[in-house]
Amino acid sequence: MMGARRYLPMLMLMLLVSSPAVFSQELSDPPRARTFKVEFKPLTEAAELVQSVLTDEGTLTLHPRMSRLVVEDRASVLLKIDSLLKSFDLPPRDVRITFILFMASDRRGSAPQPASSASVFSAEVGSVIESLKDFTKWTSYEPLGNRAVRGQEGIVTEATLSDDYRVSFAVHSVARRAGQEVIKFDRIVLQRIHRDDEGNEKFDDLYTTAGSLKTGMLHVAGAANGPDADRALFLTMQVEAE
Repeated sequence: MMGARRYLPMLMLMLLVSSPAVFSQELSDPPRARTFKVEFKPLTEAAELVQSVLTDEGTLTLHPRMSRLVVEDRASVLLKIDSLLKSFDLPPRDVRITFILFMASDRRGSAPQPASSASVFSAEVGSVIESLKDFTKWTSYEPLGNRAVRGQEGIVTEATLSDDYRVSFAVHSVARRAGQEVIKFDRIVLQRIHRDDEGNEKFDDLYTTAGSLKTGMLHVAGAANGPDADRALFLTMQVEAE
């Protein structure tokens, strides 16, 4: 009993000191619940964004069938979440990709060949070809096909480059980083087209990649059967957001 009498005044003092601040915070920034609808982006990605700003007392509930998030937290946090989701949950953007496919071969020691149709290459692609000649064994480049294609965030797009080749790509997102737009691809696949006697098509994947490509720049990818191969495919890509 003596112990209880000794600590009781201290406990009361602590309550008197802390309670006004707690009450003041609850009055100025009370906890609330709010429902947010996610229309365009994956609900799980929106949930990750919301989770990163919740307080320790905050809770998040996903309703996938209705594409909604229910958040309970301080009123100030809910305002921040509203702003974040408005800048995140935007309609899918269109992108434009220009592909040029060409076959490279090593003709050193061979008889001179007629000039290829270099006019199909842009000046920028032509300069890339000249650079490749400086540090690879490929000395001749034959254009196989080119195509400008429109795609969209979240959509898989296929485009034929020639009778024998096509590309398939999936755009994940368009974002701005350091003042420049960057397009992230879930995958870009170069495929060879095979046709049977009845005209049915089959596609063999020759080259697959994924990642982010900056707009306004020329990107080059190459594929060969091995280090000793005498030929290789090169695919140039220029991407723009629309």
